[in-house]
Amino acid sequence: MLRGLMRRAGFVGAVALLVAAAACEEKPKPAAPAPARADAAEDAALASTAASTPTTSSAAASDAQARAETDATATATTGSYGSFRQSPRAGCLALAKGSGPRWLAEADLRGSFVDGDDLLALVNRSPQGALPPDYAPRDMVDIARFQPRTPAECDKYQCIRREAGDAMRPLLAAMAREGFPAHIDSVYRSYAMQCQTFQGWVKRSEFCSATEQSALPGHSQHQLGTTIDLFTQAWKAGGDTVFRQGFGCTKPGRWLQEHTWEFGFVFPYPIHPDDLHEKDDCVARSDHPVPINPKTGYRYEHWHIRYIGRENAAAFHAALLASGPRSPSAITLEQWIRARRGLVGDTELPVCDGCNCGACSTLAGAASACGARAVQVGETGAALPPSGAPTLVSARRATGAEA
Repeated sequence: MLRGLMRRAGFVGAVALLVAAAACEEKPKPAAPAPARADAAEDAALASTAASTPTTSSAAASDAQARAETDATATATTGSYGSFRQSPRAGCLALAKGSGPRWLAEADLRGSFVDGDDLLALVNRSPQGALPPDYAPRDMVDIARFQPRTPAECDKYQCIRREAGDAMRPLLAAMAREGFPAHIDSVYRSYAMQCQTFQGWVKRSEFCSATEQSALPGHSQHQLGTTIDLFTQAWKAGGDTVFRQGFGCTKPGRWLQEHTWEFGFVFPYPIHPDDLHEKDDCVARSDHPVPINPKTGYRYEHWHIRYIGRENAAAFHAALLASGPRSPSAITLEQWIRARRGLVGDTELPVCDGCNCGACSTLAGAASACGARAVQVGETGAALPPSGAPTLVSARRATGAEA
């Protein structure tokens, strides 16, 4: 996978940003508007959709102090990942050390930086992109009756944050008017539920492959309560699983790509420009295996939409058009949010889980699954100085074509 990442210019930015520091003032959270009453068409579309869906020496103390001072300097000079928080206990013990050959350190399971109430929360595969195990939105409603629900109830009902739901209802109504009634497969997913979901992906494939398609618990945008896996009823009826390739090439899939921003939703996981089919931007090229998108850390998903608010969605849509869709400079939601926060690079290195040693980051230092072969992250989200001199892992002679 490292080779797949390094062949992309995006990976250079990912490494560069980890050498940079992070954390300044957090932006104020957007205020949620008062609940909007849906019209009859919206209610009908929603009903149809629901029916279908410690140090030990003075030398060590001096080293720790030096690192703390480095981290403090970083805090004052660069962008913000958010405020660090350490949860009382680790979540998802199925991923803890001793559970299998691939695992996450306790510090990475307990540490988090993300404020989930922020509509522009930066959630990704990195330690800096983690939500707390106990985070859950406090303003959720079920999508069928739009009744308030507690987080515990939302393990039984399909739920969404109220503001996102107010935007979802006219989107579904518009889909119905176009002739393709919606099917919602997944909305809010708790940390515990994401732990189960990820383990399901592991059983269907294997751990490292699962991390490229399904988020580790705490790293899923579904925990925000503003993300929807959205299909159509016809697509659901036409195959064994809705998570099959091709939805983005259907008429409804293309319509969603063109219009969801008008309702405040965006697509966080596009196909990387290098991997677009030469004739059709709704499908990936087929002449070689397509790796993950280094700008997002995941494979593309043409059904995964996230509510960020109408004004934000319009601003992101304009920035995307200006960046040149299909061009190497095309931005994703990740880069757009990072730019607003003053962060450097395209994204972060993923949290160390034993899959990408040498190209991962951790809050646990040498106690991670990758030991010393990892970038260490401090409590500001900034990369800490290396503890020793760099070593050359491997090298090869360039061919004539590469020289």
